[in-house]
Amino acid sequence: MKYLRRFATYTAKAAVALSLIAGLAAYVFYMAFNLSNAYIIVSEGLKERVDYVLRLSGSEALEKYFTYDFILNDQTLKERRSGNDEFSYFDVNSYDYDLDIDSLRWHPLQKISYRLGSGESVTARGNITCTVTEKVKNISASRKREYSVGANGDTAQSATTPKWSGGRYEVTLVKIDGEWYIAKMVPDKEYRDPDF
Repeated sequence: MKYLRRFATYTAKAAVALSLIAGLAAYVFYMAFNLSNAYIIVSEGLKERVDYVLRLSGSEALEKYFTYDFILNDQTLKERRSGNDEFSYFDVNSYDYDLDIDSLRWHPLQKISYRLGSGESVTARGNITCTVTEKVKNISASRKREYSVGANGDTAQSATTPKWSGGRYEVTLVKIDGEWYIAKMVPDKEYRDPDF
């Protein structure tokens, strides 16, 4: 009886230990899966944002990466939609894009609010944050014909291709219907782009 009790105790402890190890492994796998998805969304999404502003893609591409709220309220996208951005006078042919993503962090219990395309406000639990440094260089563009500078320079717009102001941002992603989307992009006001 004594040996049977020891065996039962040993078996119970082993089962608990294996369950804990399996649970921890599943959690680590799930976390790694979410972080790798977020990495891809941030990389592709922010490049798509630059493409849209430089007029190399349409707004429908943004919807795959950003929440409705972000697309509606991002200052850079607002300027592009209104035609008040510097690049509206140019046809951009190409550019070099560089994005460094640092410190991806998953916050499974933190809450964040955002709006859906219907205007409905939603609060979700769980988000991912990261710090990114974005640089856009070597923009090759030609001035649009309707904005070309006359012989006496009679246009108010500059004839030189504008530069993209690089920046460092704190990016927050939320999960909507099983997919990650960029919900916020807060600039680091102390960052100065060395190339600008």
